[in-house]
Amino acid sequence: MSSLRSITFATLAKDIRLEWRSKDALNAMLFFSLLVVVIFSFSFDPNAEESRQIAGGLVWVAFLFSAVVVLGGRGTEPDLGAGTA
Repeated sequence: MSSLRSITFATLAKDIRLEWRSKDALNAMLFFSLLVVVIFSFSFDPNAEESRQIAGGLVWVAFLFSAVVVLGGRGTEPDLGAGTA
């Protein structure tokens, strides 16, 4: 079980290092989150008390949607390093 855990953590650390270097997914996630927040801000009255109560949840939903969109496409990218693309 510890072998599986160490492999999982090593893979996670490698993926985080790669993403931190390229910053492609991070930039796409931030832009998409900002876009979702701006679009939703048009649909709610910013002066209403209800809008202030749901603002925090809206930001988290935007971050989660952007993560799903960006990370969901990671398996469909061509493998340029293998020369198959």
